[in-house]
Amino acid sequence: MLHYVRNDGKFILSSSRGGTTWRSGSGNCKIIQTMPLNSGKHIVDEIDGVRCTIVEKDINQQRLEFLKELLEYNHYDVKTQLQEATEGQTEPLFTIGVTDILFNPVVDVYKRRLRTKSGHRVTPAYWLQLSDKETEKEVNYWSFK
Repeated sequence: MLHYVRNDGKFILSSSRGGTTWRSGSGNCKIIQTMPLNSGKHIVDEIDGVRCTIVEKDINQQRLEFLKELLEYNHYDVKTQLQEATEGQTEPLFTIGVTDILFNPVVDVYKRRLRTKSGHRVTPAYWLQLSDKETEKEVNYWSFK
């Protein structure tokens, strides 16, 4: 999966694999490791012998804990799986899914069905961890940079 990442006022193309830092013409750039909210593809796979809707794949421990806490607060049964290590991989990567086959992260985030622990609706920026702000007045996808 490729992402355009803004770095020092310039957009560069980067890959979401590995979590390494690439050198660009204007400086360093940290790669984003999240599945996009612009892909509505519904992926169902088996985790620990249970059919699950895959929420995200190839995520680090910090992202796993964030999503697990958020989804469990919203009453979803969460399943996680450690990915097999590939050569050159420095940190473990995980897959996270929920047992509700009808769950679709794109639909639930944009329809504002998910809530944070403080009771606010989850915004796309909050889901992608681009902002720690929780209300729409604090962050909107059309004004977030």
